[in-house]
Amino acid sequence: MTAPWRGARTLDDIPFDALLARLDRGALVRSRWGYPAADDPDGLADLDLAVASLRAAGGVAARARFGLFDAAKPTPDIVEVADPVYGRHATFEFPRERNGKRRSVADYIEPGQPAAFFCATLGRTASVYLRTVLDSGDSAAYALAHGLLAGLAEAAAAMVHERVLAELLPGVVPRGKRYSFGFPGCPGVEANGPLVDLLGGQAIGLGVTAGSELDPEFSVTALVVTTASAEYFSA
Repeated sequence: MTAPWRGARTLDDIPFDALLARLDRGALVRSRWGYPAADDPDGLADLDLAVASLRAAGGVAARARFGLFDAAKPTPDIVEVADPVYGRHATFEFPRERNGKRRSVADYIEPGQPAAFFCATLGRTASVYLRTVLDSGDSAAYALAHGLLAGLAEAAAAMVHERVLAELLPGVVPRGKRYSFGFPGCPGVEANGPLVDLLGGQAIGLGVTAGSELDPEFSVTALVVTTASAEYFSA
């Protein structure tokens, strides 16, 4: 696998309507808001209400940074990547399954081949909006707003994921998986700091807290694995 460039780039702003078009409405209604079905009429009515309220406040847009980096593997579980343009470096150690095939996400990263990472954020606008809803004292509206913003952040991540795959394999529709730090299969949230620094996340207003949480809140970081066999590994 080859890629036409190395380093990190900024993805132009993803507008509110584009995020809404990619929003997983069923997951939002059922999983985030707890309605019994994805097409629950009350849930869909709440979705319309939440979207209208956010739109009236000006909506939100997403920004992203994504990078393609040559990888080195000093051990089977450790991946070292570097930005040849800015000289940034990061090292990630991936856990291995304790049983079964004892796989690791690192197994799908080949030395010398491009390793792909990205970060995406809805920015401070989303946080300010949520604070406004919270200060209104309407707890139901707050729950709806929080769920919607989280869903829009995930929509942004899905769109950036597709862009990364298109850059890695131009003209091909590859299969791939996305692993976010702090979830099974990836290092803990302490990896967010090195990744945000590697990608130059500060350029889109993204940083991390003292506890390694992404700041602003509605943000996502991820490693994109393009090996087709990775679809069978959901650690």
